[in-house]
Amino acid sequence: MRVRTYLGFLVGIAIVVWASYLTQQNRDLMYELFRVGKDTQIPLYLVFIGLFLLGFLPTGTQLLLGTLRKDLSARKHRREAREEEGIRAAFRRGVDFLADGQPARAAAKFEETLAGRPDDFVPLLTRFSAALGTRANDAVNGLEYKDGALRVTFKSGMADNESSRDQLRQSCTQQGLTLQFESGREQVATVRVRT
Repeated sequence: MRVRTYLGFLVGIAIVVWASYLTQQNRDLMYELFRVGKDTQIPLYLVFIGLFLLGFLPTGTQLLLGTLRKDLSARKHRREAREEEGIRAAFRRGVDFLADGQPARAAAKFEETLAGRPDDFVPLLTRFSAALGTRANDAVNGLEYKDGALRVTFKSGMADNESSRDQLRQSCTQQGLTLQFESGREQVATVRVRT
């Protein structure tokens, strides 16, 4: 209890005890008039009540404010405890995530995805580019990779006649590839690794 609260409490009790003592000593004294100024007179019991209120109101205010302060402090501590518990729970979930093996499963799934990707595309494209030689940049209009084969769309003028097609086939054969033109479409061919 704070000193001011304690002193206010003591003053309030002292006034009540003093008023009770005076009442026991002389009941008529309570109804005597108390002169305030020249013309104003107040019954003495109202003066005692005023003194009592003057002693008690600070004490009551201090007690009320102390209660409110304790309530706010308790709320603050509860909020901090909830926040701390939330952080601890998040940390536990993170530890559970690691202990449960989820990162290992994610890494295994990623490796499985990598294993399923076409790893023969780059060597196939490199060989085909070597087969085309210096014409590689200007010869191809489009490429499509599917099921281990490269579908090539040549630019016009590259595979228009049979001699230019034979020349492309021979250069692909030298690189270990097979080149087969689609029937009815002179500019489209399929390139595979020769087995």
